[in-house]
Amino acid sequence: MKTKPTLIAHPTLAGTKYPGLVNQSVAKTSTPPVTAHNYLSVKEAAVFLRLSKSYLDKARVAGTGPEFIRLGAKKIVYRLADLEAWMRQNRYQSTSEYREGK
Repeated sequence: MKTKPTLIAHPTLAGTKYPGLVNQSVAKTSTPPVTAHNYLSVKEAAVFLRLSKSYLDKARVAGTGPEFIRLGAKKIVYRLADLEAWMRQNRYQSTSEYREGK
């Protein structure tokens, strides 16, 4: 018997123009299912990260931003898991821990 995934609004995007529904499957799997809700456009990613779209554009060029996927010549999407991983990689306890180019 298959379980139906439950779609919930991501807390950071709830109430915005980009509700960012996240697939919260009842049955846990080692690899999350591929759905449109696991991927965010550049605009949606900027809202999720509370950064500007311009910052993400520049970070892609510099190679300092989150991993992204290029679909065709112009379409860029971000996996929600990659955005969360990038945020975790950039966590610090104090300003003395931060080193440029980490």
